[in-house]
Amino acid sequence: MSDEVYASLVHGAEFVSPFMRADMEDRTIVVSSISKSHALPGFRCGWLAASEDFCDRALSVAETMLFGQHPFLQDAVAFALDQDFAEVEAMRVAYVKRAEVLLQGLSGSNRVRSRMPEGGMFMMVDVRGTGLSGDAFARRLLDEEAVVTMPGESFGACAAGHLRVALTVDEAAMAEAARRIVALANRV
Repeated sequence: MSDEVYASLVHGAEFVSPFMRADMEDRTIVVSSISKSHALPGFRCGWLAASEDFCDRALSVAETMLFGQHPFLQDAVAFALDQDFAEVEAMRVAYVKRAEVLLQGLSGSNRVRSRMPEGGMFMMVDVRGTGLSGDAFARRLLDEEAVVTMPGESFGACAAGHLRVALTVDEAAMAEAARRIVALANRV
């Protein structure tokens, strides 16, 4: 199963899918949507690519669970996927710039750290150097610094001690968020 919702939002590398390999094609199920690539989560329109046998079996399950999809949304998604939009590339570039701003803002701290994400619109910040859990740090960050993040613990044990920061605000707001993250890290 390959979740490829961020396939067009890769930073600094070429996206590679297991579906592209002839020896993996028959045993790979690709799922994706237009939610992230085109910033259209409200369309609630996704798809899968897999062997014909799998697709035949999945169709009845999808129809039962999802009650079909509106044809105008299917047409809009097909149009969006068949075009190159400057806005989509601008969005990807903006995410990279915002990540760089956050990294720069955190670079002066020895208590929090991060690294450039390989893709997508989120960045993980390691707060374990503060002695707090990601959950405790996120709650204090909200209460004391008015910065909203998602505790890494929300994503399982492997993300514990981290914050997920959305790269969805402008660079000035991202720089201010970094300043506030470091300020809290220095106080605890």
